[in-house]
Amino acid sequence: MRLPREPMAPIFSETIPQGSDWGYQLKWDGVRILAVVDQGDIRLYSRKLLRKDNVYPEVVRSLASLKQKRCLLDGEVVAFDPAENRPVF
Repeated sequence: MRLPREPMAPIFSETIPQGSDWGYQLKWDGVRILAVVDQGDIRLYSRKLLRKDNVYPEVVRSLASLKQKRCLLDGEVVAFDPAENRPVF
């Protein structure tokens, strides 16, 4: 599976764009990661497309349930502190 040239990047706007062409994501203060799942082979990449599998082994383990799938996930890895009831960077 080929990687994109660069991951999608959020944009800041004072107003919320309208229309069916737009998707929305909260800003969680996490780390942007691309996850390649290719029938059991799971690879994580940073925004600069550097491998990050060893940095987030818990994410790799979590994605193992998708072992029969092929997909590219683009999202944010966030650490949530249950005592603070919020994400922590």
